[in-house]
Amino acid sequence: MYVVETKANQIAAVRAPIVFILCYQICGDCEYPFLQFMMQRIPPQSGFQEQLTLPWVEFELTEDENTGITQDVVRTQVLHRVKAALDVLQCDSKMVRRSMYKGIVEARGQTYAMVNLGPIRVYPLFLQRHSEFWVVLSSEIMNPGSVCNIAMDSEVVHLFHSIPELGTLLDETHHYFPVPDAVYYGSVSEAEAKISAVLGCDRQNLHSGPCYSFYRAFGDAVHKEGILYPAINRYALFSEGLPLYGCNAEATEDYNLFMPLSYHLLDAEPNEVFSPALKYRYSIR
Repeated sequence: MYVVETKANQIAAVRAPIVFILCYQICGDCEYPFLQFMMQRIPPQSGFQEQLTLPWVEFELTEDENTGITQDVVRTQVLHRVKAALDVLQCDSKMVRRSMYKGIVEARGQTYAMVNLGPIRVYPLFLQRHSEFWVVLSSEIMNPGSVCNIAMDSEVVHLFHSIPELGTLLDETHHYFPVPDAVYYGSVSEAEAKISAVLGCDRQNLHSGPCYSFYRAFGDAVHKEGILYPAINRYALFSEGLPLYGCNAEATEDYNLFMPLSYHLLDAEPNEVFSPALKYRYSIR
């Protein structure tokens, strides 16, 4: 159960000129269900850094308008925006239904429209830096507040910190399911990255035996023995209770505890040497 969805209001008129869209899917392909949220990339502009933020719709409000905008109007505009984003992500936007609009929630002086994508599977396996729409984990929003070294909008980060229920699901006994972390894995070629994005990564021989191993930080996963990888894979990993090994790395023997999210090409020259000073500045193409 998604608690925040049950608190959304479908009746009250909207009096905000901008409505942000909390568009999410509940994924059930791992040991536990988890949430992913649609984000929109804002390219670097004058006075603004590149960042991922929530999609939005705008409305014209007259100064003497006291009644606000009906939610029927808001629903239509919000779902139109969601359909357009799904088309960009090459998903089936024809599956969008009016019932997926769950209403609005007010928080931190802003208005948010909630859209549950239900059966629509949104798995954009290949994402480039200039991709307009992304799908991210709630843990990526809250900590570390970035995806592939692309910063998250600080207002969105504050929103999820102020309402932790936004990023969590409850089971039938009203206990919270674990929330997966985003982890990274370097691939020696684009072809390997494509395969790993569908089937998962290979086991590594560690001191405890063959395991699936990952790095928590994007900057730690970009190289092997000082040479940059050409491609990077991103996964959701249920890491609670897993032992750490090495520096910021985790491993599991259980294939059901992780799921591929996307793969990316690293913005680097072939056989380029890794520089620790640039660890937090490496990026995808």
